[in-house]
Amino acid sequence: MKCYGERVKFVLTGKTALVTGASVGIGRGLAKALAARGVTVAIAARRVAALDELAAEVSDAPSKANAGLIGPISTSDLSADLRKMIEALKAGDVTPVTRMARGYQLYKLEALTTAQTMPFEQARDQIGDRVFTDKRKAEYQKYLEKLRTQAIIEWKNPDVKKAFEAGLKAQATVPSP
Repeated sequence: MKCYGERVKFVLTGKTALVTGASVGIGRGLAKALAARGVTVAIAARRVAALDELAAEVSDAPSKANAGLIGPISTSDLSADLRKMIEALKAGDVTPVTRMARGYQLYKLEALTTAQTMPFEQARDQIGDRVFTDKRKAEYQKYLEKLRTQAIIEWKNPDVKKAFEAGLKAQATVPSP
């Protein structure tokens, strides 16, 4: 067999790959390279922290910033099939790799808490605390604004003055709750 240096082009976009040993070395490099070429990559490794870091690096999912962690979710928000899989798990268990609409996925149950209805008295107290806290914050901001308008500041360093004014501008652009 003779080889004349022809390059074979593989069309990888839309394909799915499972990369094991993806936390370091060749596995990590392969996972990154495949993801960069449009491949949906499922990664597996024993080093969870390194795997989370890689997932955050190559993911295009909305949960990318959390390395795939979805956060608290109600089981009633899940599809019936996924709910069955999750309800069968104990905290720390992982589902098998499952084909979903967006590709192959697996889920790890971090914690499971049952929904409990809060007694009216406790709910009323919590609501009162939140309302009081919001009102107090608004009044505190008004008080600070009043103090700033009355203050006489002698700036010794022009850079500090610029930083202060930039901070005030940034604070003014942030909508208050």
